[in-house]
Parts: sequence; C-alpha cells; structure tokens
Amino acid sequence: MANYGIQLVNKHDLSIASEQDVNYVLRSSGLIKNSHFSRGSSSEPFSFCYMDLAAFNCPLVFFRPVNSDSRICAYPSQTADSMGHGAVIWRHMRVMKWWNKHIADIEYFIYDIWTPPERSAFGIQMFNSGGGIIFDSGWNFLMLTSVKWLDPGYPNHAHHNSGANWTPVGHMGHGQLALSLPNPRGWVEPGGLTVGWFLQECFHLQGNDAFISLVPRGMYFWGAPKRGWTNNMRTQLMAADVSAMPRNYHPVKIWH
Repeated sequence: MANYGIQLVNKHDLSIASEQDVNYVLRSSGLIKNSHFSRGSSSEPFSFCYMDLAAFNCPLVFFRPVNSDSRICAYPSQTADSMGHGAVIWRHMRVMKWWNKHIADIEYFIYDIWTPPERSAFGIQMFNSGGGIIFDSGWNFLMLTSVKWLDPGYPNHAHHNSGANWTPVGHMGHGQLALSLPNPRGWVEPGGLTVGWFLQECFHLQGNDAFISLVPRGMYFWGAPKRGWTNNMRTQLMAADVSAMPRNYHPVKIWH
C-alpha cells in the first residue's frame, strides 16, 4: 500500500490501484481450435498444443471449456532441453486435451501486469512520480468471481484414469465465466508390469459450475509407479467474468 499519493479502494476497503499495487489487465484473447492440437492414439494418448507467452511479464491465463469433451489442462512450460549455448529459451503454456475428443473452440484470455496502449476519453487515470500512466478506468481489468481451494487429496482421482469421471467443485459465480487452474497436480496410474501413466488435473464448465478430472500427459517406461499423487499440495481454481472482454485481442501464436 502506498504511503503517499492517490489510492483507489473498493467497497470492501481493499486497494484497487496505487503506485505499488497494479492490477492485472487483459493483454491477449483468442480461440484454441481442435486443429491446433497434436494427434494422439490409443497407445500414445497425448494431444497438446503450445501458446507463445514470450512477450508476457507474469501472465494469468483463463479458458472457457464449456462442456466435458472440451476439458483441458494448461500449465507453464519452456523449451530448454538439448539447446546449444546462447540459444533462446521459449516460454510458453502447454495445453492438453483428450486425444479422442473433438473439442469445440475454446476461448482464452491472458491477463498480465503491463501498460495497455489504449487511453480513455473520460474516467479516471493515475500516473506515477515519473509521469507514466499506471491506471486507466477504461482498461479491461481482471474481474475475479470466485476462488476455490482444492485441499491435498481432493478430489480423489483413483480409477479416474479413463477421464470418464469428474468431480463437481461448485458454482463459480455469475456472468460469462472463464477458468484458470495455474498449478494442476499430477496423478500416477499403473498400467501393466513396467508401464504407468502420468495424468494431470483438467477442468471444464457446465453452465457456471466447475468440474475437475484428469487428462494424460505422459507414460513411464521403466518401473511400475504406485497409484497416487505426484504433488499432493493445496491448489486453487479461479473464475473470472469475461462478459465485457474484447475477443480476438492481440491473439498469441499457437502450435503443436
């Protein structure tokens, strides 16, 4: 909280903006299509694509998978393996779906701490001591509607490796919602004598109710792992109202 200067607070007496407290603002929006994903198979059931986040500072990515067939997992990633000295590390987000599901187009919204180029013709603007703008009431701010904490061990994913079962985690608010699960946890499912499957938590919406399930990420070739969590920590599912957000706003590169 700033010790001097102007500060905006909401009805709950929480800081909205000050020189030290800057909001997340929309930096990109667009669509992820089924054609963006790699093709999987029953023996290698992995289907994924990448979103280019190289230009972002500290992005929060929200998605609108509006039915169970479109459930996805998304997590930050980078390409650094087998790269020569001085090579660029590509920062991106990996998005995974079930290989045998044809997904409907999924909207995404990427929020970041940045200074948008747009300026409002009226409203409130704030500037720092150097004269740089830090707030414009016309910017597209992140509007969270709900945060659901998922405690260690919940949901119990045992025998959910087929993806046919999912756990309802509750109503996420009102409006046109998008979800973000920034730290999806991993789950190991044994498969045979020496092979096991590594799955990660995914999510989807039905109406404005959220559901958590699993999607395959990879396999083990050596050793039969025990069924259970790989990182049984507390994590969170966030929902944001994107009703007023512009679509196709500086979309990012997507590839597989």
